[in-house]
Amino acid sequence: MLISLHSDLVDPNSGKNMSKINVYLRFRPVFHKPDEEPEDSCIRSADNSTIEMINLRNTQETVSYKFQQVFGENSSQEEVFGTALQPLLSHFTDDVQNVSVFAYGPTGSGKTFTILGSDETPGFIPRTLRHLFARTRKNCSSSNITATFSMSYIEIYQENVHDLLDDRKKLFSLRQDNCGNILIPGITEIKVENFNDFEKYFVPASHQRRMAKTSLNERSSRSHTILIVKLTTQERKAPFLRKTAKLSIVDLAGSEDNRQTGNRGLRLKESSAINTSLHVLGKVVVALNKNNQHRVPYRDSKLTRLLQDSLGGSSHTCMVVNLSPEMSSIFDTQRALNFATKSMTIINRPFTRVEVAEFTPSNEKDETETVNRKHKSTAPILSPSMLEEAKKLKLPVERFVDIENVKPEDAAIKAHKQVPQKVLIESIRNSANIFKGLEQTPKKITSNDISVNDDISVPPKMTPSKQSQVFTVQHNNKQFTFKFKT
Repeated sequence: MLISLHSDLVDPNSGKNMSKINVYLRFRPVFHKPDEEPEDSCIRSADNSTIEMINLRNTQETVSYKFQQVFGENSSQEEVFGTALQPLLSHFTDDVQNVSVFAYGPTGSGKTFTILGSDETPGFIPRTLRHLFARTRKNCSSSNITATFSMSYIEIYQENVHDLLDDRKKLFSLRQDNCGNILIPGITEIKVENFNDFEKYFVPASHQRRMAKTSLNERSSRSHTILIVKLTTQERKAPFLRKTAKLSIVDLAGSEDNRQTGNRGLRLKESSAINTSLHVLGKVVVALNKNNQHRVPYRDSKLTRLLQDSLGGSSHTCMVVNLSPEMSSIFDTQRALNFATKSMTIINRPFTRVEVAEFTPSNEKDETETVNRKHKSTAPILSPSMLEEAKKLKLPVERFVDIENVKPEDAAIKAHKQVPQKVLIESIRNSANIFKGLEQTPKKITSNDISVNDDISVPPKMTPSKQSQVFTVQHNNKQFTFKFKT
């Protein structure tokens, strides 16, 4: 039985666990055919963090936009990766928190080059995976922790979710679990131990992505792709804490003006699906910028549903906005810059997902079973202050055990000490009505032994919010969990 905990639970108004989206600008050189004169550029970098664009209302003036950093036409893949993404990866490998990066911009602006690169100039994905394996190997060699990686590779094509690691062309649906996480039941998840392992699966899968020629791009992406790398770490000794996090690398298809691309038939249908999902993405960003917004339209497209954690969720996020500098692309450039500006104000609240689980290597005694045999009481283990809180609420305190009366070396106690005491106190306070009404739900909770089914998520008459709380009960040598929101 696992106990899902939210660490780093702090007052949402304190700002301690808040993280704004980091937005970077990158523009490529001006493209032109050999027999044509190159177009004038509509943008230029004023300094390392400021870009200027020609004012559409008065071409003699410019409009300035300021971001984390602006990468000009001579910027290298190594420079962009080292500045934009690499600093965030420590949150993934060291803190075991979610990290997201995505490339945004009009068609032909260089998003896929930024994400994938080439054999000579690798992009974010190959550089990131090499960095992750090297960093984790170093961390595990000097600590008492094991780490495993797994990967999934998803394509969103015409509002359908496809598995690029499976060539059966099956369509997948999205689901949401009791904790608000978006899941794709049945999607392939492959364990990878090194970069060669990863490359063996990723390269063939990337060839399955739908690409086609348009008037603006020789190899235009006709779909969005998301590479998900999942990291699981676990301690070898009690309390056997297990932490999980995911890294999402998103390559968005570019917005298209069909008057310029000349799309017809299937290409036009693909373009419509791409533009619609990007429009919903823009609506999500606008909604997140309005503090009084009651509904963020994540559900209006598959893309935004899957990016829910990256935008206003629990991920450290960076965005690389790719721009086409030609004057003929000035309207697309302005839209991209406005989108990037609004994205900078979005606030995420990252945290570490921790589980207390049994760890049973073949050469090591299972300390958890030993502790469970010692404590056959059906009562949860609480500290004196928590017992006092339970008495105030007129809860059945005889079912509680004082933590001071249990040996400190016990693994179960060590596990409980990982949970901030104020979190458990608040959990008890908010679960008072649940304890008082035990007999009303006999199939779920039994008043005689306080056994709790592990499928209970949000108890009735509780108002859901973003801050998950947990309350643990021990019964029959197993640990059960109330998960509810306050």
